[in-house]
Amino acid sequence: MKKNTSREKMGAALFFVLLFGGASSATLADDIDITVSFDGSGCPTGVDKPDQRVKPAGVDKVRWLSDPVTGGFQIFFDPFNGAPIIAKSNGAKEGETSYFPVKTGSPVGVDYKYTIFNPACPGTALDPRIKVF
Repeated sequence: MKKNTSREKMGAALFFVLLFGGASSATLADDIDITVSFDGSGCPTGVDKPDQRVKPAGVDKVRWLSDPVTGGFQIFFDPFNGAPIIAKSNGAKEGETSYFPVKTGSPVGVDYKYTIFNPACPGTALDPRIKVF
């Protein structure tokens, strides 16, 4: 009986990866940027991805950017952090947040509302949606 060489073993492994899709897009992490628009008073007016879909358990990570650049805005969304996500914290630049994953164990197949708030514009908040799937 012939013994398999390492080249044959590698060829067989490659065949199975190609046949069964060893690394599917469902397992690859994505860094997602969502841009928040602000008016001249610093009040949030919209987002560029109002129906963004994200995968839970650290597969996708989301970062928010401001346009124009404004510091101090906050994101309130429990499946991400459980506490406000504050722009220009955790090493992020002015006008952006760090990347945050959806927490492990967050329910999937759900549309969530999250809140964007800027303390410079009290009384005005924006409530876009994001879907965890």
